[in-house]
Amino acid sequence: MNHDFVIKSNSVVLRAIRNDDWDQLYRWHNDPEVLYFTEGDLTTSRTLEEVQALYHGVCAKGICFMIEYGGLTVGDCWLQEMNLHRILRKFPSKEIHRIDLEIGEKSQWGRGIGTTTIRLLTEFGFVHQNADMIFAADVADYNIRSIRAFTSIGYQILRHASESPLGTCDLVLDRDNFLQDHVLFKLRHHRLTNARKRNMTDQVESVAAAISDVVKGPIVPRVDNSEGPGTMHIKIQEVVDRMGPAPWATRLIEDERNWGTLIASNPGEGNRAHWHSNFDEWWVVMAGKLRWELTGGRIIHAVKGDVVWIPRGTVHHIVTEGDEMSLRFAISLPPAEHIWMDDCENCEATWEPRQPG
Repeated sequence: MNHDFVIKSNSVVLRAIRNDDWDQLYRWHNDPEVLYFTEGDLTTSRTLEEVQALYHGVCAKGICFMIEYGGLTVGDCWLQEMNLHRILRKFPSKEIHRIDLEIGEKSQWGRGIGTTTIRLLTEFGFVHQNADMIFAADVADYNIRSIRAFTSIGYQILRHASESPLGTCDLVLDRDNFLQDHVLFKLRHHRLTNARKRNMTDQVESVAAAISDVVKGPIVPRVDNSEGPGTMHIKIQEVVDRMGPAPWATRLIEDERNWGTLIASNPGEGNRAHWHSNFDEWWVVMAGKLRWELTGGRIIHAVKGDVVWIPRGTVHHIVTEGDEMSLRFAISLPPAEHIWMDDCENCEATWEPRQPG
């Protein structure tokens, strides 16, 4: 329906909706337990005409998929342009999309299908649809499984349920943070097949390519952007003012050898524990207090002005301490492959599997 994209992982396939899917979609939209987690308790059933109208309406501004797992059709999902004015007003200059999904076959709940689907749609949104931000909007506070699925791959809670009259929360992931932590590593494990697949492959290969731009003598600066990568003089306070309240991350330096990312986190927030196989990583603490929890029991407490260097192979989990926002400048080697950990040897007090990336 409205596209020919097929997105695959080792276990999950996202494909277009076909005419023979309507009976299954109708059944899911008349299962009160399924609807409770996707719609709340206000909607308990839909007619076939209402179901078809819903998906045709979404497809006018987005892309709908059926979810297959192990050869079975188990759910549906979509990536669409943001349609909530309260979010659009808050980020007027951003290209914003949202993800919605349901696993309609209840026998398949708890298998990680939703998490894989979110990861695939997120990569698709940032790499192929050029989204600046992707949201999971109005997720019910009792839908813990969904909240954990989004946060496990890097989404952070922007609006807590306690701040919403409906008891729902908003989760968000921005493009810079995603590119830093996910996409170039994950694209090696997932296949996206469509008419523009060659363009995506070219994007990934170009980042990892050897340096070909070698100058032969002194030259005047060829690039000096007003903001972002390519800016010769970066004023950190201006970046902080532009980005607004934490959490966020934004790429400031980007060339063949270096990625420099400015990361802001709120007290108690941390990344997902991970390690790198082929590069060392280091950070400059620019505000607040941070704690690095490392393989082997080592803990580093760092404050503004400190530099922290972690050798390749060392698992690190970074948490903001104190009662104020932290700011750190992370330097890594493109494409910054991350090897994620489902457990953390030295994070007993703070490790939470659904911590954002």
